[in-house]
Amino acid sequence: MTCGTFGSTITAMSVRVTLVAAARSSDVFDERFDDDRPLDQVGWYEMQLAAHTLIPLAAADLRYCSPTPRSRATGDALGFAPLAQPALRDCDMGRWRGFTLSEVMSREPAAVDAWLADPRAAPHGGEPL
Repeated sequence: MTCGTFGSTITAMSVRVTLVAAARSSDVFDERFDDDRPLDQVGWYEMQLAAHTLIPLAAADLRYCSPTPRSRATGDALGFAPLAQPALRDCDMGRWRGFTLSEVMSREPAAVDAWLADPRAAPHGGEPL
């Protein structure tokens, strides 16, 4: 491919990106804001069921995961040997971390309403969505 007035050559390159979500932990099942719980038994079982489809993806040159225990465990168990990247961590939910939305709603209804109405709001002291 040639571009510009000087006849520069640009080599076209494509990159395939595959995202594998961490297997389930009890906080997901309980609909809790993430609190770094490890995989639960169902998460391990579901990962084993999906492994035959996911393991071929380990051939990628670069494999990254969130630094959370369940993300690292999922990647390691599938043979990905992923590099933990803090930028891939879930949203910081501040003082709501580890609680369900129902629990937070009963204690801080106005804060939850503000958070649901405006994705830039962070009444929990964490980061906005």
